[in-house]
Amino acid sequence: AHNSVHYSYSFHTKIDVDAPTITPIYPLPAHGEISRSSSITVQLYDNETKVDFNRTEINVDNRLAFTGGEFTETFDGPECYIAYITDGYEICVDPSSPLPPGYITTIVVDGYDFVGNHSTLIYAFTTIDDEPPQVIDFTPTPNSVNVATNPLHIEFGIQDVGNHAVEPKSIEVLVSTNGTDYITAYENDREFQNGWAGVIEQHPSGDGYLMNMYN
Repeated sequence: AHNSVHYSYSFHTKIDVDAPTITPIYPLPAHGEISRSSSITVQLYDNETKVDFNRTEINVDNRLAFTGGEFTETFDGPECYIAYITDGYEICVDPSSPLPPGYITTIVVDGYDFVGNHSTLIYAFTTIDDEPPQVIDFTPTPNSVNVATNPLHIEFGIQDVGNHAVEPKSIEVLVSTNGTDYITAYENDREFQNGWAGVIEQHPSGDGYLMNMYN
């Protein structure tokens, strides 16, 4: 005789209802003075049904940077990479051109696992404002000839492309009629002097001031 036993049993597996975890690595949320040429790194991991890599998406200021397992054309700079980590991936997108100066940059990361659980991470950081204001829209234009002098009328704009306003008290205008001897025509927040008069008002763009002055 052969001794034998037959035994059966059942069990229930855990239903995966947990979405992948998304963690910003660099820059960190709410940090400021971030280099405009900085790359952006995040991690996605899921210790149950794992991260569905091909459904991961990263958006930078509403511009698609990573999708379908690939970097988009404007975020495939030399520092971009994909690395395997425990239960997931680390993804670094590298903008091919600098981010705007002094700008709040918003990152949106969407991640899925293989049963369709979805998570979204939204965060922002601020880039360094490393560009000075620009002087634009000259009247008369540079190197003009036969400019009327009765009165001499000068107009130009002072504009800042960053996220900070132009400081009006920092504006100073020097004028020379012979190329060497400069006099102060305007300084100290709306003070014209040395025979100059005029008005300074908000630039139509809203990014600075419009100077309208005459002598």
